[in-house]
Amino acid sequence: ARGGISQATWAALAGVNQATISRWEHGALHPDADALGRLAEARGFCLACVVIGPHHNSLRHRRWHDSGVIDD
Repeated sequence: ARGGISQATWAALAGVNQATISRWEHGALHPDADALGRLAEARGFCLACVVIGPHHNSLRHRRWHDSGVIDD
């Protein structure tokens, strides 16, 4: 379990099966945007921050962060 979270838990969060998580971990497959979005939301992360980085510069996005909807 990476970071204390099992493949089964990651799979449930992402809406995929455990074999898919294993393939992601080994680089045989890569998660699609929908799965990444589900994982980011489940863990309280901003998907744009995960994909682009925390320093992307969008006024609308900064307002979203400032609203308290998500944590940095």
